[in-house]
Amino acid sequence: MAWLLDSQGHIQAVNPAFVDAFPESVPGLLNQPLAALLTTDRLDSAPSGWTPGSYNGTPLQLQLLLPVDNESASIVLEAQVTCLPGTTDVWLATLIPDARRGQLKLQQDSHALETLNRIQHTISAELDLEKVVQAVTDAGVELTGAQFGAFFYTINSHQGEPLTLYTLSGAPREAFAHYPLPRMTQVFGPTFRNERVVRSDDITQDARYARNAPYHGMPAGHLPVRSYLAVPVVASNSQVIGGFFFGHERAGVFGEQAEQLAVSLAAQAAVAFQNAQLYRSARLSERRFRSLVEATSQMVWTCAPTGEFQTPQADWQRFTGQTEQEALGWGWLDAVHPHDRAHVRQSWSRAAELQRPYQVECRVRRSDSAYRFMQARATPVQSESGSVNEWIGVHEDITERRDAEQQLRDREVLYQTLVEHAVVGVSRLTPDGRCLDINPAGTAFLGYSRESLIGGHINAVTHPGDRQATAHALQRLLKGEVEAVTVEKRYLRPDGSMVWSNSSISAVRQENGAVAYLVVTMADITALKQAEAELLRLNAELELRIQQRTTELEQERGFLRTLLESLTEGIVACDAQGRLTVFNDVTRTFHGLPPESLPPGEWAAHYSLYREDGVTPLPTEEIPLLRAFQGEQVRDQAMVIAPVQGERRWVNASGNPMYNLSGEKVGAVVAMQDVTERRVAEHEIRRVNAELQRSNADLEHFAAVASHDLKAPLRTITSFLQLLERRYAEQLDEKGHKYIAFTVEAAARMDALIDDLLAYARVGRQRTIMTLNPEHVMQEVADNLSASFQEKSARLIVGPLPAVQADSTQLRQVFQNLVGNAIKFQPPGRTPEVDVSARADGGWVHFQVTDNGIGIAPEYFEKVFGLFQQVHGNTEYAGSGLGLAIVRKIVEEHGGRTWVTSVEGEGTTFHFTLPGCDVPL
Repeated sequence: MAWLLDSQGHIQAVNPAFVDAFPESVPGLLNQPLAALLTTDRLDSAPSGWTPGSYNGTPLQLQLLLPVDNESASIVLEAQVTCLPGTTDVWLATLIPDARRGQLKLQQDSHALETLNRIQHTISAELDLEKVVQAVTDAGVELTGAQFGAFFYTINSHQGEPLTLYTLSGAPREAFAHYPLPRMTQVFGPTFRNERVVRSDDITQDARYARNAPYHGMPAGHLPVRSYLAVPVVASNSQVIGGFFFGHERAGVFGEQAEQLAVSLAAQAAVAFQNAQLYRSARLSERRFRSLVEATSQMVWTCAPTGEFQTPQADWQRFTGQTEQEALGWGWLDAVHPHDRAHVRQSWSRAAELQRPYQVECRVRRSDSAYRFMQARATPVQSESGSVNEWIGVHEDITERRDAEQQLRDREVLYQTLVEHAVVGVSRLTPDGRCLDINPAGTAFLGYSRESLIGGHINAVTHPGDRQATAHALQRLLKGEVEAVTVEKRYLRPDGSMVWSNSSISAVRQENGAVAYLVVTMADITALKQAEAELLRLNAELELRIQQRTTELEQERGFLRTLLESLTEGIVACDAQGRLTVFNDVTRTFHGLPPESLPPGEWAAHYSLYREDGVTPLPTEEIPLLRAFQGEQVRDQAMVIAPVQGERRWVNASGNPMYNLSGEKVGAVVAMQDVTERRVAEHEIRRVNAELQRSNADLEHFAAVASHDLKAPLRTITSFLQLLERRYAEQLDEKGHKYIAFTVEAAARMDALIDDLLAYARVGRQRTIMTLNPEHVMQEVADNLSASFQEKSARLIVGPLPAVQADSTQLRQVFQNLVGNAIKFQPPGRTPEVDVSARADGGWVHFQVTDNGIGIAPEYFEKVFGLFQQVHGNTEYAGSGLGLAIVRKIVEEHGGRTWVTSVEGEGTTFHFTLPGCDVPL
């Protein structure tokens, strides 16, 4: 309800709503001052009059006492007084009865629906594209409560190229003149790709904001935007026309209702936009047609009463390209399309016979050989006697007009089918709510056939819980309270399922104001409602998962802490800023200090870090944790930790930088292994080895001296015994000769034993490793033992022997000892047979020296390789007991091994291995 006031505050007019509510009060109010109705407890101090200069733009809030029922009763009203836009002396008082204050929210919703209905009627009647886009942009700002808004849309230029334009509301065009058009950024992209509505209470805090160069946010000087709402505008063929973009400098302005209103407006805007585009195209085609008609002169011609050209026809000849001679007589008919000639001649004959105007449409060949549709009209010129003297006619090129008319007919059909093919459901209802018609999108949305819906009441498909709200909305339309209303409601499908709709209902009225029918548009918001419900469920589930994950992380953190403290290695780590974050108990023990927040330059001095020599302070750039933090992989870096109070430790440090899943460095970690005991052990081993080398040198020297000193008496004994035997041979009896022989033989054995001891001591001291052919070495051995072979008629078989890496002298000694033993240890009467063979075995060469001798019992297989170990006595098989010990020592010095296999009484095989040519030494 509203009153109009003059500049002095006198009531000049009331609106129909007030008349309907309080008809008896109207006569007494007109020309009365508003101040006379003020109550004593008015909300504001109200001046007795109004002047333009006293109005500061803030509405006056007043409380009035309105007499009703012939002033025997009265009611309290609230009034909001504002200056009517565009005027300086007309004021509007908007009234809210005390009893209807509870309906304020409903009236606000009604205002939004009225605005929707108003803009729907406005844009449905408007075919000018620029006016349509401006109207819907202004309406969007009004409906959503935006401070300013923009509609970016795309049309085709005259050349058929896409052209992006925009219109503004609430802001001057200069506000955007210096900025580029929106791009497919994370904020704008969902709108231009028709992915979803984007609504943000504060876009500057949105995760999608400021993600794109070169601005990374709003450019300098841009209108302030915090509340943000963007809705795609989509045509019936699912092609994106453009998008609405609304903004406000305050946060939290746009709510769910604003979004729904913007979505409804976008659907209306899409239909209006397409209508305006069609109209624009039609107008363009019409202008082109007119230009073509004006540019193409009509052909004017004359002919004889019988239809022949008797004189030159300049227009006809210029258009058809016929010469004067070709066109004279009936020659002009040759320029008519062959399929049209009979019809043209027949029409002419009928017109000439009846002397009535001639009119026909036919195709005429133009000078470029193209046929054009022409409309021919001719009128007979009669004499005073009534006879026809001649005919005057014109040919008008109607090719473009025919095409344009066909296009207009096509566009009319397209316009009529827009609703039929709209992506939203559209239905017409009778004023009492029964279905008159519904488009395919509506039947698909509701799930019923068109036939089953026609004639049915809207309540039949409305969810019971929404029927009352629907009926109330229809009543408001029928009473004329609003021109359109939007209801968010549920529909029931035949299978019992439920769908949600944002239904916009508007009334189409007759000339007398009565409602002819209602138009209902149904936008499917089922997915949105389901998404809202799913979002609530997911939020609850996410919160539960976060709680569970938090507990798990705490458990994992406790486990990792326990694991770190149980390690025997020192673990130290730092974060992305270089601050120490991990310092387990072993590390604290190493340093005798807890972790402290120190710059890397102070780490070495504070934590007593030294180089491996334990004396030189460790330079900052060599600190393992700093190296790892700088991106290096540290492996077994030796250093010394020498705290002022505590044990000095040698450690080997290894570490790596740490990165997250996105590749960003988040810190570094180093593990320190205490190698103090190992270092002490290695030092002791080096000391023992040095002592052993010195001892071996002394032993070798002793062996050489002992050999010389021991052999000298033996030579003396042997010489004097031989001299004694020669001089006193006749005086000695048989026993004397025998004793002398025993003594000389013992001296010889002692001499051989001394040589073998010296050889054993020298094994490994001086050797030259090279690649050898064992067959050549074996040939030298056979030559050295040729006397023994001849003495016992022994047979030697040498198979192919692969090359080895060995010292030639020592290999000769191994072969000579083994082959010599094979000849020596034979039973009486058996001819010795010795077989020497070898084969490659995994980079090594496996040698076998096999004989047919007396054999060795299994319990002696290892004993025979010992020093001075003889299985048989010297009396039966002479020897020092060092031969096989020398063989084993030589083979082991070469990295190989020795062993024996044997069968007593049948023979023995001695095995040994030496490195082949491919074994690294």
